[in-house]
Amino acid sequence: MPQRPTDQLGRDEGMVYDVMSFSRSLLVDEISSRSGVPMIQTPQAVARLEALGLASTDGLSWKLVYQGN
Repeated sequence: MPQRPTDQLGRDEGMVYDVMSFSRSLLVDEISSRSGVPMIQTPQAVARLEALGLASTDGLSWKLVYQGN
């Protein structure tokens, strides 16, 4: 069974991923409030998504990145 890139996400990363968008960038505080992940843990969660190639940042806000499949 093929794995999806999101299969390797932990709880916080999954919750953050679920509220992020491919088209609209969000600030970390917006992601935190929408996802329920505490503000102190949200930057680590979005950085993990970026390391996995699932998200990108312009230095201020974050959005999801399409996976080329």
